[in-house]
Order: sequence, then structure tokens, then C-alpha cells
Amino acid sequence: MTRAKITSKGQVTIPAVVRRRMDLKPGDYLEFHLEQEMEVTIRPFRVRAIPELYGSLPATRTYPGDEAIKKEVAEAIARYRLEKGREE
Repeated sequence: MTRAKITSKGQVTIPAVVRRRMDLKPGDYLEFHLEQEMEVTIRPFRVRAIPELYGSLPATRTYPGDEAIKKEVAEAIARYRLEKGREE
């Protein structure tokens, strides 16, 4: 069993053995789940960066290239501005 003391500010230092076992790094988040009256489960909650998610979804179409994407975005913005101008 590993113990930690709560400071006057409500902070706890997670013991090194627990950090290593859970692969916790500075900036990681933890989720606290209240199980029973005096029991808590703590789990890491990992926030993933956008580049880490690359390739996690199947492609629905082939990538047309940067220029085609820029053109598509410019056309969408133009359509939006035209529609917004009609509403005013």
C-alpha cells in the first residue's frame, strides 16, 4: 500500500511508484470516480493532441491536395458570405 498526505490546499503528491506504474506524466489529467461512501477509483484521463489522432479514422475519399482544399474552402467561404449578405 502506498500513502500520500493531503496539504492544506487540498493537493496530493502522487508517489513515484504509482506515477511510473500508471505512466503518468506532468500535465496528465486524472478522473476520480466515487465508488462507495469511502472508496474512490482514480484513472488517468489522457487528452490527445490532434496529430496523435491522424489515421485513426478511415478515409472516405482520397486527399485531393493542398491547392484543391484551399480552393474548396475559399468557395465555401464565398457561398457563406453571399448567403449572409442576402439575409441582411
